Amino acid sequence: SPIKNFTKKLIYFQLKDFKSRKKNHDIRKINNKYYYSKLKKMNSKDILLFSIQDFNFQNYLEFPVLFRKKEKIYKYLMRKGFDLKKIHYFNCSKEFKSKYKCLNSERVEKEILCLPNHEKINSYYIDRLIGDIKIFYKNN
Repeated sequence: SPIKNFTKKLIYFQLKDFKSRKKNHDIRKINNKYYYSKLKKMNSKDILLFSIQDFNFQNYLEFPVLFRKKEKIYKYLMRKGFDLKKIHYFNCSKEFKSKYKCLNSERVEKEILCLPNHEKINSYYIDRLIGDIKIFYKNN
């Protein structure tokens, strides 16, 4: 469908403002590195991080992580006031008639939670979130 002029203008002004885009990218990059290092240090069998090769390239809107007991930790962290995205990836392999199961796709669909990453997220917020994740897995 055709793009409305209003939408075109919004895109144009967002692309034109290189300074804000660069700042936003840099904040997300710092947050990605911080999330990754903090979660990696937990060394938990209940948490799986995706391998990140280049933090410049991995400009996520959220920071995706696989959690065992996804539903329970999601409810726990939402009660604590954290901004999470629970449904992010759909296992499209279900739609194709194939004799092969895509186990990784199924696992990602069942276990992924996306942690927030934008300009309002800082190390204090991430530390609180990681602290509550530790508490959850210690008690469950």
